[in-house]
Amino acid sequence: MNQPPEHASLLMFELLAERNGKLAALRLDFVPPEPTQLLELLRTPAYGELTREIPCLLDADPWSQLAPELQSALRDAGCEFIAPAAVHRTDTAPQPNTQPPSARWTGGRWYLAPPGKGESTHSASRASTLQLLQLVTSDSETRDIEAMFKREPALSYHLLRLVNSVATGAGRRITSLAQAIVILGRQQLQRWLNLLLFAAGDDSPRTAMLLAHAVVRARRVELLAQAVGLDKAAQDQAFMGGLFSLLDILFGMPLDQILQPLSISAALRAALLEQRGELGTLLRIADAASRRDHRATAHLLSEIGCAAPQFNELELRAHTWMLDVLNTGGEG
Repeated sequence: MNQPPEHASLLMFELLAERNGKLAALRLDFVPPEPTQLLELLRTPAYGELTREIPCLLDADPWSQLAPELQSALRDAGCEFIAPAAVHRTDTAPQPNTQPPSARWTGGRWYLAPPGKGESTHSASRASTLQLLQLVTSDSETRDIEAMFKREPALSYHLLRLVNSVATGAGRRITSLAQAIVILGRQQLQRWLNLLLFAAGDDSPRTAMLLAHAVVRARRVELLAQAVGLDKAAQDQAFMGGLFSLLDILFGMPLDQILQPLSISAALRAALLEQRGELGTLLRIADAASRRDHRATAHLLSEIGCAAPQFNELELRAHTWMLDVLNTGGEG
């Protein structure tokens, strides 16, 4: 039975960048601040896997008011207590030498701001990736997809690198684009292109953080779809919906214009543009969680029958998967 929303102990994370704008830590946001429940969560294998990859931080207040043995247990579980001044929050891109000296990390939603003029150099790469995605979603012939790849050497290189990184048989190397497309499969090719949209221009701090945010969002929506019992096809649609819902931020254009040439289902289009239907509800949960709005998230979770412990576990899995994707250069 689900916990009442006002008592739901939800775990959420804030993505924190180091001073140069690259992802460097996660700040845990756990409400209500109930140490026993938090400790139980932090002692799970899923949390241990996450904290081995990235520092996990807790605000010193109110946790520093706990008994010393509880503070010690939290530290043993992989948490670092930080002062409020250690995080500089901003909604605009951080500039060198403008952060307070006391700030070790940058927080806020600055990477969700519209793209700046300096990022226009990557628009051609993203446009090509979007064209490829259009071909895949419309189930075009392999030869047409191959021809598009041949006009994009960088994308061809990344495709061959990706396919050759998976187990394809002893001593086997894939050098043909057509062969790579067939071996990867349309579903995986589509997912990879989705991620590649956000990974283009990875020298930009905004792009790197937006990729991290997008991957967490997509995986979160996919895992929510799994949690409520949707089939594999619906879970794949949920993953794509999580990513596509951020294309307006990525391109700095209205979402309906970006979606117009893509062959996507009416249900997915309604979810993206109007947050209607089952997937629309999952996207609203993703929105509330990314804002770390505990009350709204709890109420929406109760609507779909997802209990707080189940949500907490999938949040851990989503963030661990995001780190795996970043560590493989967007090829996870």
